[in-house]
Amino acid sequence: MKKLLTLFLLLIILLPASIGAGDFGLLINQNAGFGNSAGDTAFEYSATALPRFSFLAGDAGSVFISAGLTFEYINNEAVFIPELMRTELSMLFGAVGVRAGRIGYSTPMPMLADGLFDGFQITHTSKAGKLGIGAWYTGLLCKKTPNITMTGEDAAIHGMPIDYSNFTDTYFASKRLLVSADWEHPSVLEMFSLKTSLTGQFDLNNYDVKYDSQYLTLKIGIPANSFSFELGGSLAMSQSDPKVENTADIALAGELGIICTLPGSFSSRLAFNMIYSSGRIGGSIDTFIPITSKKYGTVFQSKITGLTVLSLDYSARVTESLGLSLTALYFIRNNLMEYDTYPIKDTGKDGNLLGGEFSGRFVWSPFSDLQLILGGGAFIPAMGNNWQNSNPIWKANLTVSLSI
Repeated sequence: MKKLLTLFLLLIILLPASIGAGDFGLLINQNAGFGNSAGDTAFEYSATALPRFSFLAGDAGSVFISAGLTFEYINNEAVFIPELMRTELSMLFGAVGVRAGRIGYSTPMPMLADGLFDGFQITHTSKAGKLGIGAWYTGLLCKKTPNITMTGEDAAIHGMPIDYSNFTDTYFASKRLLVSADWEHPSVLEMFSLKTSLTGQFDLNNYDVKYDSQYLTLKIGIPANSFSFELGGSLAMSQSDPKVENTADIALAGELGIICTLPGSFSSRLAFNMIYSSGRIGGSIDTFIPITSKKYGTVFQSKITGLTVLSLDYSARVTESLGLSLTALYFIRNNLMEYDTYPIKDTGKDGNLLGGEFSGRFVWSPFSDLQLILGGGAFIPAMGNNWQNSNPIWKANLTVSLSI
């Protein structure tokens, strides 16, 4: 571990000298959290240094390189995590753009796939919109970044602590090939925006059971004065080898968003969102399994599989340096299957209503390169019918970000 960290630090120090003229920056994040889980109070702390470098590559290209070194203290265990972050070569040849390296990619519905992936994307922009095709590999990413837990084997490896004496088996994410064809148009008939994608992922792991899946996703956005409406849906097909009995090949997901910009002396908005992910319904509809597992809720923090999440969010920028947001969420289980991502491990009373969560945060940025975020929230299982006798779970945290 010491040799790996030493090499990582040397690369950070020597890289600016090797690239010549360019832009250099450093972001330092520190986060301290305190809360209760399973009846016990817990303290968490993390600190991350994120250096970045960028420079031009000829007349039509640019290079961006970034890395991260994180120290985490969670569950009374400390670990250092080095990671190569966004590292991208971008080229533009008229209407054709090419990106390669560790690049950011998101499907029209970010709940399906969103984050950094290793690969390439080629785009073509015209009056008919923007067309893109890309292919990415996930097996060289640090597993904490993409959060790929599509199968039980994925989840088991993802939940293991990073062990530098067994680095290969505990550091990297699930090995999957991701391919996608995307098309988007900012204003179809000058009425609405449209994004669509055909995405497939293929299991390259050495597991006994292989899990492949394909997704057709569509999302539209409709502006209407001070309102904007977003509607999205995804149809998934999956293949399992060997085939798991009594499961279907089709799954569904959808989202609805209504955003209202509020009048007043400062900028503010109110947003309602509903996100749906199918659970297993008889033998006709299967559970919707996203490629990357975004956590929903500040405290509840479950993956979306088999859930409906309703949220109401108010956000405002009160002054130039002070902002705030208040959020209420409600979690509904779409079937009675148990998932390990729930914060309460007790199976409960087989109820579909899991409970509500309330959270808020204040953002203060006295200078452009300094930001402090104070946030917290509570999940109240008594608001549902599954864990009515369970106590609330709460969490508070403070994040300090310094940009150089």
